[in-house]
Amino acid sequence: MATQKAGSRGGKKSKVVKKKKPPKQPIELATTDWVGNTVVLYEESWLHIQTEHGITDLSGVQNAIHSPMRVRECTVNYCSTAYAHETVIPSSKEHLRVIVHYPENENVIAGKSIGSVKTAYPVDYTSPSRVGAVIYEDANSTLPPPDKSK
Repeated sequence: MATQKAGSRGGKKSKVVKKKKPPKQPIELATTDWVGNTVVLYEESWLHIQTEHGITDLSGVQNAIHSPMRVRECTVNYCSTAYAHETVIPSSKEHLRVIVHYPENENVIAGKSIGSVKTAYPVDYTSPSRVGAVIYEDANSTLPPPDKSK
């Protein structure tokens, strides 16, 4: 637990004030990704995904993480150590991208990291991609070819 010293006045002794850890968020989903890393989806992120991006199929999000058709490095500002997991949701035929942040990036490919879902949204393959290079592609992928500009 982090500590910080309270200031002293007029010769009074400093005392140590313990900072409280923020409360853990409820988990909506815990699964593994395509190489065995644990990935969690917190309630706050799930609410964002539903309200801001209209994704309501939790099993589709889980499938994108666990059995993606494609995984790309994420080069968007907020996700320097993240990967974009892409798939098609069978019920709607909608293409889905799930952004997963892994704080221990060097352990991701070895399957020894823990990640958290930051967001998920429908993918429009007619626009240039905002994510990076493909690092994994399933042999049976039905996704359109990746944007060659990245």
